Amino acid sequence: MHATNRRPAGFTLIELLVVVALLAVLAALSTGAYFRIRAGQQVKATEDTVSKLESGFQSLWKAELDDARDAFKGTKSGFSAQVDAVKTLAANDQDRALALWTYVWMKRAFPQNFTQAQNGITLQSTPTLVTLPPSPMFVSPAFTPVATPGNTGDEAAVILYRIMTQKGSRGQTFNEEAIGALSALLPRDNTAGQRVFTDSFGNPITFIRMSSGNGELNAPPFIKNANSTNNDPFDPAGRLTGLTSGVAFTATGRTSFGGQNWLPTIVSRTNSPDWGTLAAAPSDLTLIPDGFTCGYKLRRQGARGDQ
Repeated sequence: MHATNRRPAGFTLIELLVVVALLAVLAALSTGAYFRIRAGQQVKATEDTVSKLESGFQSLWKAELDDARDAFKGTKSGFSAQVDAVKTLAANDQDRALALWTYVWMKRAFPQNFTQAQNGITLQSTPTLVTLPPSPMFVSPAFTPVATPGNTGDEAAVILYRIMTQKGSRGQTFNEEAIGALSALLPRDNTAGQRVFTDSFGNPITFIRMSSGNGELNAPPFIKNANSTNNDPFDPAGRLTGLTSGVAFTATGRTSFGGQNWLPTIVSRTNSPDWGTLAAAPSDLTLIPDGFTCGYKLRRQGARGDQ
C-alpha cells in the first residue's frame, strides 16, 4: 500500500508571484487609463472655457470697433485732434485714415502688455505731436501691476481679465459666471496680486490682439475670396496695401501694410509649463507652440482648437 502525496493547500510561491505580477500589470493599465481619461476631460473643459471666453471677447471687440468709427466720424466727442493727426499721416485720404485710426484705437482698447495699457499713443502731426490717452479701462480703478519685461503672455492674461470683467464699451460686460468664475491669482512675480482666467490645468488664459503670419488665415473659411490681394479686415478698400514711394508712410520711412488677414483670439497653453515662443512675440500665430488651444479655431471651424 502506497502513501499518496497530496498538494498542500494554498498558493505556491511561484503562483503567488504570478498573481502579484498580474495585479501590478492591471493596476498600471488602470492608472494609465485613468490619467488618459482625466487629461482628455481637462482638454475638453479647457476648450469649453476658451470657447466661452472667445465669444465674449468677440462681442467686446465688435463694440470697440463701433466706438472707433464713431470717434472718427465725430459722433463720439473728445477725439477730434487725434483724428486730425491721423488724417495728416494718411495724406487726407479718408479711407486710409479710417483704417489707420481703427488700428490705433484697437491697440489702445486691447493693449498686449502693461506698457501699452498704461501709456498713451503718440501720433505724428504738424506742427505738434498729438497723444491718444490710455483707455479709461486702465485708468479707473487704477491699473498698476508690477511688470517684468519679456513675459507678455502673462501680462496679456491679466489685461484680458481686466477687459472682460470691467464695464466695457457701449455697456458690454462679460458674464464671468458663464464659465464658472474661473479665475485665480497668477502665481508669477511679475503680476503680483492680479487676477486672470485659468484653464482646467490651472494655467492663465491669454489673448492675442492682432495675430497674423499664418497662411490658413488667408484661405477659406477665414476669408471669402481666396484670390483676393487684400484681406486686411481694417482696410477693406486696400488703401494701406502696397503703398508706393512718395505716398504717406513709406516716404517718411514707415513700412506699408501687407494686406494679410489677421484676427484677435483667446489662447490657452493647456498643460504646457510656460508660454514658450509666445511669451516674446504674441502677434504671430506661427509662433504659437504645439498643443496650445486657440479660440479662433474653435470659433471658426467648430473643431478642436489645439495646434
